[in-house]
Amino acid sequence: MRSVRLSLAGQRGSSLFKFGISGLWLTVFLLSTIHSNYAQAGPGTNGGAFSFAVNKFAFSEKDGNGVIVVTRDSEVGMVMIDVVAKNGTATNGIDFTFGPNTNSPATNTITFSNLQTSVSISVPIKAASVITNPHPALTATLSLANPRPALGENPAIIGTVGTRNPTAQLQIFDVKRTNEFNLDKSYYTTTEPGPGGVTTFQVNVTLPQAPTDKSSGVSVDYQVFTDRSFTTKPGSDYATEGEDYLADSGTLNFGPNDTSLPITITVTNDTLLEFNEDFHVKLSNAQGTLTMDVPPPSGGTTGST
Repeated sequence: MRSVRLSLAGQRGSSLFKFGISGLWLTVFLLSTIHSNYAQAGPGTNGGAFSFAVNKFAFSEKDGNGVIVVTRDSEVGMVMIDVVAKNGTATNGIDFTFGPNTNSPATNTITFSNLQTSVSISVPIKAASVITNPHPALTATLSLANPRPALGENPAIIGTVGTRNPTAQLQIFDVKRTNEFNLDKSYYTTTEPGPGGVTTFQVNVTLPQAPTDKSSGVSVDYQVFTDRSFTTKPGSDYATEGEDYLADSGTLNFGPNDTSLPITITVTNDTLLEFNEDFHVKLSNAQGTLTMDVPPPSGGTTGST
């Protein structure tokens, strides 16, 4: 939210900016170290249901590259599937690059090997986006189509498009929206430590521009927890607080030189035979104001926006 106060010509006014949140959620994919590759390709078996790992892939214009993850709930066979990107407010070839050309829809075909349950696609974020005026997040729509056996695979092994996250949104956040908090990724992948072990990793909360000495009370709350209202990644289960990871919450306070502050997450090993598991990080309650001088207008009386 932004409010601007301007005054009569010849006087100096001020702009009051309130801090908000662009990226609210992050999903952590916790890879189990104790599970078996139980499936083997064979006649009449199922190549699996294919889905996007999350329903929203959010990147910043300054990232350079984003990563989209497609998963399946089977380890059987070598199977191909088309990933399709359709322009929205984000345009292929201008704001991002997807597929062999700049068409819309654009198709990128990926291949799952036998025993492989996820494939990552690199999506270059175009520098051209950076020179545009400040704007809301740009978006494009992602979908899955035409699962089929790869060349040389048993033709009986045919996958399907899953019912969980069959589509997803690609979001590109504007780096010039200087007063909006973001999580630096929409997902992280980490691996359980060995039996009895504990490990930590960090996710980062960012501001495109550090608060100035005219900022006041710039902060945002975070929570590390399992939200069971979220659909898990296909082939995954919900992580258990206190057994798979340590739940946490707190407040990050941004000072005049801070553009990124970490959240440290602790992962444990529960020594159980289990599927991969998901848990979440959430931002809320953005606080703070920034007052900036505005040069006087050239003439006349101005209103408010």
